[in-house]
Amino acid sequence: MADDLSIVISELVTIALAGGAPELELSVAVHFDRLEVELAHAHAVAVAAERASGEVDRARRLVLDALTTQLESEQLASGHLRTRAVVRCSPELTTKVMCHFRPTPEA
Repeated sequence: MADDLSIVISELVTIALAGGAPELELSVAVHFDRLEVELAHAHAVAVAAERASGEVDRARRLVLDALTTQLESEQLASGHLRTRAVVRCSPELTTKVMCHFRPTPEA
């Protein structure tokens, strides 16, 4: 799970930097069944809608598609772009994570 998360973050940051983003804002939220990564930046091309222009870009997209269950980008009012990626994980691995989305056991 940590390896998948590291790879997803690395690929998103690489795409943003290759597109000329001068600065990045990264956040990660841990839930009982998923990890949500958000990357906001001044970037002209949405990561989720990026067209592969070469073998490296296609490879990055394949990696992101394989490791994420959701990948979307949206334009913010500030003009920045926010990309959100979701990496699924087993609830068995997050038993100590406090999450208000976790189902409560029935008595």
